[in-house]
Amino acid sequence: MVKLKSGQLCNMNGNVIELNSIYKKFYKDEDVKKKYTKNIIKSLQTDFSQETPYLDTDEFWVLKNISLQIQKGDSLAIIGDRESGKSILLKIITNRLQGDFGISHVNGRCTLLLDELRVGLSGYLNGWDNLYLKAAFMGISKRSVNEKVGEMMSFAELDIKLLEKPWKYYTSEIKNRIMYSFIVHCRYDIFIVDGLTHVGNEVFAKKCKEKIAEISRESTFIIATRHVRKVKGLCDKLLVLEKGEIKFFGNTDDGLKSNN
Repeated sequence: MVKLKSGQLCNMNGNVIELNSIYKKFYKDEDVKKKYTKNIIKSLQTDFSQETPYLDTDEFWVLKNISLQIQKGDSLAIIGDRESGKSILLKIITNRLQGDFGISHVNGRCTLLLDELRVGLSGYLNGWDNLYLKAAFMGISKRSVNEKVGEMMSFAELDIKLLEKPWKYYTSEIKNRIMYSFIVHCRYDIFIVDGLTHVGNEVFAKKCKEKIAEISRESTFIIATRHVRKVKGLCDKLLVLEKGEIKFFGNTDDGLKSNN
């Protein structure tokens, strides 16, 4: 499998994402920890010169023959049940997971909202230092954080002085509010959300939903969800996955009609 890292330029005819015949396989092993370790090792040992997709007896396809093109400014909803492979597909697009066969090209800086909320934080650092640390992981400057932090904390409905306290003393809700607000106020070429994620009370949840809708209009946007009706009006393209295969890819209205 040939993969270009996020931000690497290539001739993609105006597309920011191109997936050609992507296959991903997992082990059938019921031991979750053992299965996860074997999948990681398998991914590192993959023979990318092998052109024909194949399965061993203890494996199954979690994604099978996925091909699609996303242009700059498109908004895509990926829908499917828990075993459809939608989260695995998002991880391949954002280069967090390697496919076993096929070619994937991504032009631009991506973020995967749920992953970014959890990664790169220390309970022993205060809020400021955790924001700077998170920003460094994401290629964002300290200056950009300082410029955005007032707007970000206002969105989170929190006092900026709270950032002076050690992270380990924050409640889970406050941590989520801060990091959610931080992520949605950063700029990306491709903004990806795994699930309709909102935190806090009903008022704040509504604000989150409106912010996601704003982002979907301003950048290339992808969301994965099981809530079919909630993507209407949010995304112009729809990808329906069923047991790792594409059941539908095209206009959202057409897709919703065909999946009634």
